[in-house]
Amino acid sequence: SNTTAGIEQSAGFFQDAINKDPTFAPAYLGLATAYGQLGTVYAGVPPEETRPKVISAAQKALELDPELAGAHVLLAETYQRLWKWSEAGAEFKRALELQPNDADAIRGLAMWLICEGRAEDGVALLQRARELDPINVQGLINDGFVLFQARHYDESRQTLQSALAVQPDIAVAHWYMGYTLIAKGQPEQAIPELEKAVELSDRSPAVIGVLVRAYAHAGRRTDALR
Repeated sequence: SNTTAGIEQSAGFFQDAINKDPTFAPAYLGLATAYGQLGTVYAGVPPEETRPKVISAAQKALELDPELAGAHVLLAETYQRLWKWSEAGAEFKRALELQPNDADAIRGLAMWLICEGRAEDGVALLQRARELDPINVQGLINDGFVLFQARHYDESRQTLQSALAVQPDIAVAHWYMGYTLIAKGQPEQAIPELEKAVELSDRSPAVIGVLVRAYAHAGRRTDALR
């Protein structure tokens, strides 16, 4: 979902599914995913509230289905946000032991490598994910952000453009495009992307923060201060 309210609604649906069938592991994974999204700067819910719920729901999913690779990926991403690098790496690798062709796990491990200072190793691994999952729009968006983190700005822009050509109203894609264009020294081009993202996200504070930066880099001081 583009908005915090939409993510909260999805969490409610997964909780309803759990209430109806407490043994259905994918519902716990879905709930954990929703809590993970709520605890980001994009949605704005304090992560100290959401991260224990992410870990609890993901662990419950694994109790019910120990081979659920997605739960290991979600735990890895959560541990990484807690600066628990070795635990995160182990969870990504466990996910890939269970599902060697899981594109999300490969993308996660690519970001982990970039955070470890192994940017080119991460980018090379990302290519594997794109070969496995070439037309998934959310995958393309995630690829664009990983490439941005690796400072492959032109590739990031091209990847995000591919995603937006298929689904033009995804706020996160416009947000990431804003990051990339600022990094490329093109804040004037970043501004309309970020203004679109602000509208689509129902004024996410994280998106507004990057728009402020774009205005400032473009010399639009009054707009930045506003």
